[in-house]
Amino acid sequence: MAKATAEAGGPAIVPPAGKKKAVESKYPSTELAKAAGTDSSLFGAGVTPDIVTAAFFVAGKHEATKQEAKEIVREFLKGGRK
Repeated sequence: MAKATAEAGGPAIVPPAGKKKAVESKYPSTELAKAAGTDSSLFGAGVTPDIVTAAFFVAGKHEATKQEAKEIVREFLKGGRK
């Protein structure tokens, strides 16, 4: 199938606009640690700011999305290294 172009005298073919993937915000580990102290819905009950700080230290990370942060803390609590 040949592409028609404006230069060849045919109509220009415009590719369909694809859905743009939403980009999650990244947060500093200090901000996520503060959130652990005030909002147990992020990491679960019993997760303190110290645990979040230690988890990021062990993982060697300084920032993460909320989903990545949950995974970092979960792996830390299991005793694993990422």
